[in-house]
Amino acid sequence: MKVRVIEDLKPDYNFKKEEIYQVYVVNIKDNETFVLIDWGKTGIPQWFSMEYFEVIDTRIPYNWTIEICTDDNSRNEEFPFWGIQIVRNGVMMGYDKFVKTLRHEAGLLERNKEDLDYFYENIHNQIDTID
Repeated sequence: MKVRVIEDLKPDYNFKKEEIYQVYVVNIKDNETFVLIDWGKTGIPQWFSMEYFEVIDTRIPYNWTIEICTDDNSRNEEFPFWGIQIVRNGVMMGYDKFVKTLRHEAGLLERNKEDLDYFYENIHNQIDTID
């Protein structure tokens, strides 16, 4: 799945209109859609609202996993060593390790070397070569 920037974001994001990005995870919750992309400015994948993008390639990798969490079965885990809490609800669709483990999501967001290495060695290059 690929998205294109449809409007310039805040100056600190430094996105340019018409730039194209590979999507690695999609999260739909509370009637909002977010995409995890690697925008190359910080060296880590980050979440962005779909309000700034349009989907230009709807294909998703064959090995993506989907998780649907409702209020009755949402997942919630604290990571005190990083001082953050991950709450999973709504629909999460993406690569297996991200969808199945809250710890990997927390590790990416907190720039944990092990999680970033996994992302760049196992996910980033695999998906980028799919056409």
